[in-house]
Amino acid sequence: MQARSAPAEAGAPQPGILDSAATRQAIIDAARAPSLAALPGTTQPVGQTQRLGSSIAAGAHGDCDKGEYAGGGMGLLSLPFWAAAKLRGDCSR
Repeated sequence: MQARSAPAEAGAPQPGILDSAATRQAIIDAARAPSLAALPGTTQPVGQTQRLGSSIAAGAHGDCDKGEYAGGGMGLLSLPFWAAAKLRGDCSR
């Protein structure tokens, strides 16, 4: 009967295609290359405080029934502005 060889340890690197000089050089080159986020034309991720601020600003709508809209407080002339604010969804209700 032939003795079985012990299986290779899970933590030990296996020699082969992934353990070559070309692979090591490709990893080094990729680490030295500029990040894709730093390239022109890309946007940086917004922070938590910026997201909170933009969410609050997007949700800030006045109460149109109290005259809190653009053009409010002009008497009868503010009626078209009130209707436009209602149609655009700029009112809190």
